[in-house]
Amino acid sequence: MRIGYARVSTEEQSLDAQRERLEEAGCERIFSEKESGTRSDRPKLGEAFDHLRDGDVLVVWRLDRLGRSTKDLIEKTDRLDEIGAELDVIDQEIDTTTAQGRFFFRVMAALAEFEADLASKRTQEGIRAAKEEGRMGRPSAFTEEEIKQIQVLMRDDSVGTAEIARRFDVSTTTIYRYVSPAGHRRK
Repeated sequence: MRIGYARVSTEEQSLDAQRERLEEAGCERIFSEKESGTRSDRPKLGEAFDHLRDGDVLVVWRLDRLGRSTKDLIEKTDRLDEIGAELDVIDQEIDTTTAQGRFFFRVMAALAEFEADLASKRTQEGIRAAKEEGRMGRPSAFTEEEIKQIQVLMRDDSVGTAEIARRFDVSTTTIYRYVSPAGHRRK
């Protein structure tokens, strides 16, 4: 039996195109869900695996619909091996019923994980660069001159923090975020 599994990551996305491809691939039963691929607890995928028997084929549209890391994909194919089932990835023409298909699957899984790692590193580097350039994060509530004025006022026992906050039109919490009660600048 050919059993299909379709997945999209968000409620706004449609499963229609994947379901259509799975039907065209001869799937007699299709399990589908709207869950992130990073979640390990995907109920419909679990149901699809529970439904598989020796000689069955699990059919997915693309490899990333099944798993997000090489380790995860290998674990899933090991589980398929235990059942005696195979994997058919339509879009990438991976069919593990053949030795070439199994080899190609492992290579593609490794490349998919490598690309995901690169994308993550590029994102992290972009965030770091944006922070260094001051394009990310909350802008400072005060100029350097205002912080100096607040420091002087905080050291003056006749001026309360609430009054300083009113003068600068901020909350007392914001004052304390930048200047300690003793009038020292916080980092």
